Amino acid sequence: MFKSEMKADSERLSRKVRFRVASSHSGRVLKEVYADGEAADSLDSEYASSSETDQTSRLSEVDGQQNGHVGSECDENETEQDDLLILVRATKERGFGTKRVNILSKNGTVRGVKHKVSAGQALFDNLAKVFQVSTVLEFGRIVIYTTSLRVVRTTFERCELVRKIFQNHRVKFEEKNIALNSDYGKELDERCRRVCEVPSLPVVFIDGHYLGGAEKILLMNESGELQDLLTKIERVQHPHECPSCGGFGFLPCSACHGSKMSVFRNCFTDSFKALKCTACNENGLQRCRSCAG
Repeated sequence: MFKSEMKADSERLSRKVRFRVASSHSGRVLKEVYADGEAADSLDSEYASSSETDQTSRLSEVDGQQNGHVGSECDENETEQDDLLILVRATKERGFGTKRVNILSKNGTVRGVKHKVSAGQALFDNLAKVFQVSTVLEFGRIVIYTTSLRVVRTTFERCELVRKIFQNHRVKFEEKNIALNSDYGKELDERCRRVCEVPSLPVVFIDGHYLGGAEKILLMNESGELQDLLTKIERVQHPHECPSCGGFGFLPCSACHGSKMSVFRNCFTDSFKALKCTACNENGLQRCRSCAG
């Protein structure tokens, strides 16, 4: 028996190995595929199977690896799980599995993990919902979502009407112009989705609660209900515009001066042409430090 084992080992060493399939964790050789196309079992006796069905499944898996297909590679446990996939499956309702499935090349090398990129994107998309700003911070405040674009004149006039109503009451309010910062638009969509309302500018929030649009504010102002809601809001005796931004709340970026180009870009190389300024928004604007609060 010892001589037969030595003979088998000598024959295996004499044959030319095309590639080997090894575990990505332990480095143990799981499969050997020779130049003539035949596959050998694992060099470790722990992974040798005596059943014919297991040998057939292993041969089909090797064929899939030669053609660059996706194969499941588990070294000691066939239920090996990936931490990222487990976390994403717990936070999302998408059909992500928890088993780690490696993507193998024709040479048997690991080129990636199936669903790893999509799982990472789903996890980072969920972070925006986790770190949302609480509406408790808006207690005693008025937030108005408006736009300064005059493409739709009716919408612009409604925004001007709501702004003048609160200015006449001489109360302090915060105006968020979605034309100057797209993040305000995303914030408005999320807040309106919570209260099952369609976002239609202008939109007014008092104490973090949805109040309504221009028609609702106008009716409440005429009936006197708006005056009762503004009793606990901070008053402004002498309303004036900010001398720095003129009341818009934004200024051109001090780093790129509104060009939205990174300071590392130059005219001597094209390697940095895709870099954008990280100190401003998509319009090349920054929040005014004098009136932001």
